[in-house]
Amino acid sequence: MCRRINNRASARRVRQKREEDLQKITGLVTRLDEERSRVMARASQFQSNCMQLAAQLKETRDRWQSTCATNVNLQRELMSLRAQVSDWQKGNRQQSASNQQQPQALQRQASAGGPTGPGTPRVPPPSNHGHRGDLAQDGSFDLGSFLAN
Repeated sequence: MCRRINNRASARRVRQKREEDLQKITGLVTRLDEERSRVMARASQFQSNCMQLAAQLKETRDRWQSTCATNVNLQRELMSLRAQVSDWQKGNRQQSASNQQQPQALQRQASAGGPTGPGTPRVPPPSNHGHRGDLAQDGSFDLGSFLAN
């Protein structure tokens, strides 16, 4: 009889221990399920953020490529305008130099008693008919006026 009582007590302790272990395992499963849900929610949020960043990256890359193309076009246009300005300035310097040489040659002829008699035509001083308005009287260049014309 004593053995039977001991067996029953031992069986009861084993059942209690099993019940405690089962409760621990059930609690652990519940906590792990909750943690998995939180991790999945964060992963979903990260995936959404990643997709938004990928869209922003694509938009930024497209704008960058467009800006690069615009920059290349503007650089070409700037080089062309610089060449035009350089050519224009060279032309004005040459014209100005030849205009200055003509009156000096006429003055030398007049002072030397050159051809200024009654049959010799008089050459009027150079006028500003060819003046574009973007070159100041002192010969400096006004790019704004040049581009406006």
